[in-house]
Amino acid sequence: LVTVGGPNARRIFSPRYSHKAIMYNERIWVMGGFTVKPGASQGSLQCDVFSSTDGKIWVEHTNEAWMGKGRIEFGLLKFKGEMFVLGGYGGKGAVDKTVMNDVYSSSDGKSWLRIGNSSTITSTNRWSRRSGFGFTATSEKMFVVGGWGMAMLRDLWASEDGDTWSEITPITDYFTARTDFKMRAFDGMLWVFGGKVENGYSNEVWSGVESGDRWIKMDPSSNMWEGRDYHSIMTCQGSVFLIGGQKYVTNTARKFMVNPQSASTTFPEADVWRA
Repeated sequence: LVTVGGPNARRIFSPRYSHKAIMYNERIWVMGGFTVKPGASQGSLQCDVFSSTDGKIWVEHTNEAWMGKGRIEFGLLKFKGEMFVLGGYGGKGAVDKTVMNDVYSSSDGKSWLRIGNSSTITSTNRWSRRSGFGFTATSEKMFVVGGWGMAMLRDLWASEDGDTWSEITPITDYFTARTDFKMRAFDGMLWVFGGKVENGYSNEVWSGVESGDRWIKMDPSSNMWEGRDYHSIMTCQGSVFLIGGQKYVTNTARKFMVNPQSASTTFPEADVWRA
């Protein structure tokens, strides 16, 4: 344990979930999400930004990022020397929460520039408002894929600057509509992993070329991870790691993805898969 957290901890961000974290300029950055602060009667969406060089001492850069619009299930990317925040669910104040399609960039975590127009539900040069979407970046383009707007989505969008976006029309079969999945650019390809789909939860892995117009569904192995959403994807030393996640087995009961060989049944370890 690097830092002892909790609602009364100092020099660290408040307890939260559905936030985003990234490595940028040799610092760990944490921003956004949902939290209940000490003394508050209810939780709130956050628009704060913190960073640290060691995970112990944290600096708050702002608590009014993105024009004060706190958010969850948004996108966070490092692209062409800046951090970009994309869409998600949230808003300003206690009312009028909605899915969004705004885009902001920053080089210091304090000042965020709103890029282009996102005042309408649909835009001629941008993806529609959404949360729980897939996002990734290559050296040349950012990508936004699928998610949840007025329904589950499966569209693909790319941009070279965060302002002008072009919709990609695949010329091959590709993944179905889904939300709360993961997307990564890795080994010269685009990759989509799992997520919630119309008929349940997916354990599919799709691989696409960096233009996004050609995709192939990877053949599952005999020892394949279970369909899920809210999982994590990491790349390290030439391998891809899929970690944890969950699924609803009934309308009210959730199953968390754990290691069946975990030493503790009270606090079991998450399952980890490598490819």
